[in-house]
Amino acid sequence: DLAFIYGYESSEAFSRAFKKVHGENPSQVRKHQLIIKSFPKLTIQVSLKGDLPMNNKIQKKDGFTFYGITRNFNTEHGDNFKLIPKFWDEVMGNGDYQDMIKHSDNKQCIGVCMPMDSETGTKFDYIIGAFTDKPISGYTSHDVPEAEWAVFEVYYEGDITSEDYLTEIWIPITK
Repeated sequence: DLAFIYGYESSEAFSRAFKKVHGENPSQVRKHQLIIKSFPKLTIQVSLKGDLPMNNKIQKKDGFTFYGITRNFNTEHGDNFKLIPKFWDEVMGNGDYQDMIKHSDNKQCIGVCMPMDSETGTKFDYIIGAFTDKPISGYTSHDVPEAEWAVFEVYYEGDITSEDYLTEIWIPITK
């Protein structure tokens, strides 16, 4: 029951995650009344620092389709922070970025973090893509349902090192 309450797809997935964190299976902890680590509920807080406020808005968006290139990344040891920029450099340098922009409906490229792998809790797919309903040969299609989004900062064409370069961060709101 706990596995499903806390969002695991099966009791086996919960047991694997439990053992990875605590070093023992849940049944062994219960049977031998072992002491385990306790973690407070994870909460995310947005903290604004500096002299410029971060504008944000809530926006309802119709469902949409995008095409892109997918790679799997791992959050252990901060690998994702090192390897995702290299992924962008590769896509910008090998012509894929230009190809996607050429086929996109709005000349925008996006970077998408997909949900974490529920079994490992450290791996996720990251997609560099472009908005379009028309298939782009060689790229994977992704459909996103209608949703409300918290919009903070979309990767626009231009010099990403420029002070006036704009990005947006879209986070789906779940109720």
